[in-house]
Amino acid sequence: MIRVVRAVLRRDRLPGRLLGGLVAYSMLVAPTSCDPTTGASTLTGSLSAETSRTCSIEGECDTIHLVVTGTRFESGTRLKIYFPAGQVAGLGTVVVGADVVVGGDGSFGAVERDAPCTVVARPGEARGALSLVADDQAANVRRAVTFVGSEHVICRPPFTRLARPTACGSPDLCPTLTADSSSTIGVHWINREAGYDSFMIRYAPMDGDTWAETRTFGSDVSSVAVNNLTAGITYEFELLACHTHFLASSDCTGWVPVGTGATA
Repeated sequence: MIRVVRAVLRRDRLPGRLLGGLVAYSMLVAPTSCDPTTGASTLTGSLSAETSRTCSIEGECDTIHLVVTGTRFESGTRLKIYFPAGQVAGLGTVVVGADVVVGGDGSFGAVERDAPCTVVARPGEARGALSLVADDQAANVRRAVTFVGSEHVICRPPFTRLARPTACGSPDLCPTLTADSSSTIGVHWINREAGYDSFMIRYAPMDGDTWAETRTFGSDVSSVAVNNLTAGITYEFELLACHTHFLASSDCTGWVPVGTGATA
């Protein structure tokens, strides 16, 4: 059984929530949305969008298929239609139409785009809707903003999801997770080539603000069972590995994300 020896406040959680909201909000009130001379809004057009799925939480989802149409634009305008970056963690700018020409009646027909789905790491980072914008490229102003609903998909516990890429080789520790029981997740690593002599694990609910840290383990340990977890709650796990020196400070990796997991 793991004995928790101390708890650490997760200061990274609080600013992250605020910054996420501010970034998304700034996309909607971009400086290019107002005429600098008169202060009048440049948002004169109208976008209509239909989509399958735009993000998920701790799960897999299908490719996004997006269909966009527009009306009430100035004839001949060339538009860039896209999702601005920064609205969801890990979601960069997604361009739906790079150069869409508005017809004589002020509208444009269906513009379609397939794009990979974005997996959201934490439920708090998911959004019920993402902003889709249309910018007049010649005038460098925003002409329309609309919102595209997101469908959030949550894996049913038990599950584990690794933070590292699939490829992992010596001398990396290559940490992995296993959902071992209704209250236990195992953390495993390989130390044959890396040669570290002490390890520590910390873990916390993904929507929590406090890390729980285990005791320090020696070089002979390469697998630890983290017990007393609450079923159905998604936890994230990090690993710290150190080379200790008799007459000098320890040389450590820093806290390295292992992944997330939940029991059932």
